[in-house]
Amino acid sequence: MELTVNEVKQAIETLPSQERREIFDWLNEEENANRKKQTQFQADIAQQKKFSEWLRANREKFMNQWVCFDGDKLIAHSLDGRKVYKQAKEKGIEVPFMHHIVEESDWGGW
Repeated sequence: MELTVNEVKQAIETLPSQERREIFDWLNEEENANRKKQTQFQADIAQQKKFSEWLRANREKFMNQWVCFDGDKLIAHSLDGRKVYKQAKEKGIEVPFMHHIVEESDWGGW
């Protein structure tokens, strides 16, 4: 059974004020969580753009190396990805953003 918005409103109006407050608080928490997700999504997109710009400018210098970033800062680089990962963890990065720089392929698929 699906309720309409008006039916939900009518049901809420019959509740005691404390229970209406609980619903109000829950809706605010949901809205804040959605805002936080959207903000994080936008931050992730901005970080990816910065990394893409860095990669265009530095691809040749770091060719065949693993790089690790924290935000827009290069944290570590090496031919050995495990070494880069270890260095990032030692610097307190919980989930390192790593990328292996290799030659771009001209092959575009079928």
